[in-house]
Amino acid sequence: MADPQASFIVETEAAEMFLRDRYGTAVGANVAPCGAGSWSRCFSFELAGEPRIIKLSPHRDDLDCDRVASSFARPGLPVPQVVDYGEALGMHFTVADLAPGHPLESSSADEWNKVVPSVADALDTMRVEFAEHRTGWGGWAETGAGQYSTWRAFLLDSVLDKPGGRVAGWGAKLDTDAFVRRTFDRACGLIAELASDDVPRGLLHCDLLYRNAHVHGQRLAGVFDWGCSIYGDPLMELGWFEFWNPWYPQLDVARLHAELIRRSDEFDVRRHRDRWLTVLMWIGATHISYQAFIDSWDDVHATTNRMHDLAVQLGADLR
Repeated sequence: MADPQASFIVETEAAEMFLRDRYGTAVGANVAPCGAGSWSRCFSFELAGEPRIIKLSPHRDDLDCDRVASSFARPGLPVPQVVDYGEALGMHFTVADLAPGHPLESSSADEWNKVVPSVADALDTMRVEFAEHRTGWGGWAETGAGQYSTWRAFLLDSVLDKPGGRVAGWGAKLDTDAFVRRTFDRACGLIAELASDDVPRGLLHCDLLYRNAHVHGQRLAGVFDWGCSIYGDPLMELGWFEFWNPWYPQLDVARLHAELIRRSDEFDVRRHRDRWLTVLMWIGATHISYQAFIDSWDDVHATTNRMHDLAVQLGADLR
């Protein structure tokens, strides 16, 4: 996938000046860029000798999710703690513990095999510990409550191009490619046909494979950047690994699936074909819309082809 570019720039010097104004001599010598996405810029630094990260974004709701997620930390679910937040450089910021290690998706095949049990622990913890956490389905922000009354309502609403939305306008772009538009519409048709409210409810991160989970010491060491998080069917988190497996072939999804089934039959995709197809089509449809929004058409076509492959494997047809 193409690396998205944020619509804003934060110079290292500006970030360092803000940190020194706020914390004085407690800030160490090395302030450095350590990550970026479509909606944020991050810098690592030391605060009173402890490794920290400052995240800056024009979107407060994303950072609210990170603050709320600090309370999600559990044995098996390592979530960095937010230690400060507020406004900076005309935007919003959080300062949090810096998770050690390297991105999960950069693991080698050998390392992945050792890390898989702790990844399965995290996904199952999100299923079990948060089944009745707050209320609602779909996205959440400062209140921690889901914004929809049902799972089906969230799925169907989240594939609409809404005027005024953060990525509004992608629908017109899809209309320029008949194959992509037909695939998107038929995937949404499958979602409408198969989506059920009779699914288990858990906490989902929905962005683990984009430098938002770190591995250290052969274990999952940190899960952060919760801006895409939702309450929904726990199969969706496994679906992320399945959908993007051709891009990360060293991550043995069958091994992860086996570890999850050991923890609960709810993760047995062979028993839950309709749920499985629903989440895979939703992942594809929402990524096509975002990729079209940023005009990443090579990715749009790759994602479209992957949707067709998965549909065929599960006895469905997007043609």
